[in-house]
Amino acid sequence: MCTMNGNHQDAPRTTVPTLAPVNITTITAEEIDRWLCECGNTPHGDGFDFVDRHGNSVDPTPEQWPEPLYMCNNCGLVMDAATVDITAHTVAVIGRIAR
Repeated sequence: MCTMNGNHQDAPRTTVPTLAPVNITTITAEEIDRWLCECGNTPHGDGFDFVDRHGNSVDPTPEQWPEPLYMCNNCGLVMDAATVDITAHTVAVIGRIAR
């Protein structure tokens, strides 16, 4: 919360999961919207959810989803869709949300 004089007060915080580091840097992106997770999940399998950097499910609106992050609904890997490389057929993994 911001006061009129510009001083900030801490807003109440909730405990949210955080991205855990992983030993994998990419997964397969056969096409821009057709991914194969390391666990074998696909968009037509368990699928992928829109998430923020805390692993919270969000609506894909600019306000709630400023970064195009997706979480595998099977294993919790989080990918950044802005990094899809169609030539290399990859998308970057940025972490994992514990499931």
